[in-house]
Amino acid sequence: MTPPEIDMVSVSARMDEGYLSMLQLMETKVDYLLPQVDLWPNFALESQGATILRKTSSDTYHTYKEFELFGVSIKLPAIGPEIVIKGRSHLSPGHCWAFADLPGRLSIALSHKTTVTHVSMSHIPKFVSPTSSVSSAPREFSVYGKENLQDEETHLGTFLYDEDGDQIQTFKLPADKVDTFHYVTLNVNSNWGHPDYTCLYNFRVHGELAK
Repeated sequence: MTPPEIDMVSVSARMDEGYLSMLQLMETKVDYLLPQVDLWPNFALESQGATILRKTSSDTYHTYKEFELFGVSIKLPAIGPEIVIKGRSHLSPGHCWAFADLPGRLSIALSHKTTVTHVSMSHIPKFVSPTSSVSSAPREFSVYGKENLQDEETHLGTFLYDEDGDQIQTFKLPADKVDTFHYVTLNVNSNWGHPDYTCLYNFRVHGELAK
């Protein structure tokens, strides 16, 4: 008995489709574990030399956490704005810089003079929050830059951080705003509803080293 003919083209196509699906699944997993933006240069990174300009940044919202040691109550100081430029990918609830008034302001001296093209903002997602809410997350924010401290600020764009979006969200500057800066200021204009404070977990500045 002659065996039935096998359509090798169809078999090959199904194998290709299965292989492609497997690659897409792997790519999705890799993107989740290591977002592409983590591979970009970050010129607002403390370990590379970026610093916070406290005199032109908002005041920290002071909430003191207490714990007992040998029967003595000890208050931990509030977290300062430097945590925002640590470049962390793993974010823990409450491990952020909080400020009370809106708009809130964070001024950063970049590690190098940079042709700024993108900025990224991170916040814990809702499923990580103990309250299933991220009402203290930034909502609308604006970015400004200047080359020298005495210069007037240049508005680089106003953006919206989506409370239901990815933990790390990256925003592209308009083409006519791409320029060289040594100082970048983040202005948080609103949050997602928290009445007392806004929390910043992570902010990054991307681009190319200025020539």
